Amino acid sequence: MWTGFGLAAFFLDAGVHRMVDTLPWLGRHPELLAASVLVLAGAFQFSDLKDQCLRECRHPGPFLISRYDRGAGAAMRLGLAHGIFCLGCCWALMLVGFAAGVANLWWMAALTAVMIYEKTGRHGEQIVTPVGIALISAGLLALF
Repeated sequence: MWTGFGLAAFFLDAGVHRMVDTLPWLGRHPELLAASVLVLAGAFQFSDLKDQCLRECRHPGPFLISRYDRGAGAAMRLGLAHGIFCLGCCWALMLVGFAAGVANLWWMAALTAVMIYEKTGRHGEQIVTPVGIALISAGLLALF
């Protein structure tokens, strides 16, 4: 699931870079792209989809037990089905990683820590809103 998302994000990023190369105005205003990604990721933190996906990722037992079946194919289908929920709660933060620069170890470490804590931390649900506010605020700051 993550490999597929990573490839899609990579090609989307390459497309954005091509678009910037063909639109000089956008190349002179890179803050618009960064701000857009930050605000999108911040807004997603407040969505019902994010909440639903986090619920499944935080407590996977019932999901896994209700869909369990024997065999390698069944295991693959089960992993993919649950992977959709894991991707669903983190895709926007992963896009922030692309916007921040995947070669920037500090940003990638910080975003990874947020994703892991949201999913597994004792009070992970309590950081979703502050992270959303911080991302939207950073996006607005990028504009100014």
